Amino acid sequence: MTSDDELYRVHNVFLGPRGFTLPWRARYSAYGLWVAFTLSALIVESRMGIGGFWPLIFTVVGAIAATMWAEEFVTYECPVRAYPRILAHEVSAPRPRTPRARTVGMSAAAVRRRPVL
Repeated sequence: MTSDDELYRVHNVFLGPRGFTLPWRARYSAYGLWVAFTLSALIVESRMGIGGFWPLIFTVVGAIAATMWAEEFVTYECPVRAYPRILAHEVSAPRPRTPRARTVGMSAAAVRRRPVL
């Protein structure tokens, strides 16, 4: 996301240790999301009995893809910690009552054929 405001133009990114920069730019929140996605996927895999080298590789790559997708929605106006709160408010919001559908009983004798003209 690009911004015209000079205050928000600087991204809070971790480039790596001094003198040994990483080949990518990622915000601090991306690292936290990646760890959360990876750990949750590994827990699900262990409960399902999936293990080995390739499932681990696919988990890491999938967590990277999920992090890249999730970070598209994270901005300075709506940080990562706001999304669980938004979800909780959306789920627990009062909804208008809708009338229940009535069940209509119909017998074969009540259905008449329309006369052909």
